[in-house]
Amino acid sequence: MTPTHRIGDWTFDGVSLRHADGTERRLEDRAARTLAALCVRRGEVVSRDALLADVWQGRAVSANSVAVVIGDLRRALDEDAGEPVHLVTVARRGYRLNQESSVPREGTFQMFHSHWGPLAVAGLAVALVALAGWGLAPGSTPWPAVAVAPVRNETGEAGYDALSRALDTVVTNRLAQVTAVAVTASDTPPADGLTLTPRLILWNGAPELSLTATDAATGRVVWTAFAAGPAGDLAKVTAARLDGLDAQLRPQGWLERVFRRL
Repeated sequence: MTPTHRIGDWTFDGVSLRHADGTERRLEDRAARTLAALCVRRGEVVSRDALLADVWQGRAVSANSVAVVIGDLRRALDEDAGEPVHLVTVARRGYRLNQESSVPREGTFQMFHSHWGPLAVAGLAVALVALAGWGLAPGSTPWPAVAVAPVRNETGEAGYDALSRALDTVVTNRLAQVTAVAVTASDTPPADGLTLTPRLILWNGAPELSLTATDAATGRVVWTAFAAGPAGDLAKVTAARLDGLDAQLRPQGWLERVFRRL
């Protein structure tokens, strides 16, 4: 009998995800096998190479194959790629299915209050003093700049070069419209900001834009998203996906960043 795994409000039976409300989503074979591999090693970081060996079994694939499947799984689980609860990317190491993914995420203040009670007030006071010293007042953005790398055509087809160039302008202009931080088209990471790396790939024969935002100071991936084709819709879908990065850049991230500095 195939074991089942609980992932938040979902149950995974090795083939499909079933929600507590009765919704069922059948997974593509590679996605199902990837999730099964993560379930078996739940709580552990599973490297990209380990997933390639287990799921693709030595077949030649693009460098983004695992990331694309993880993106599909997050969408199937209704996961916010900017703040994943179930499937977490561990920078430079791989991916982890959280042990306690069924536990609702707590906000920063609720977490401090529930675990430390009155100490939360003192901790927040210290943080506010630190903010004044660092010039990071509440309401400011945790990253002052975003460098947008050129869209790389990783489809293996030169016919998509023109689409890659067109998406360059879409990504940079849209991000500049939706954020309050400095946005530049550059391969050089800002000293204290984010680098957004867009890659054009093929998934099931259709073009898809992979978007990854990395903290330049720590190398930590803070946001990922995928904009799926067809090619004629890719610019519109990309612009919509970038709204998610705008949310990540908004002031709710300032306190988390302060406590990383303490």
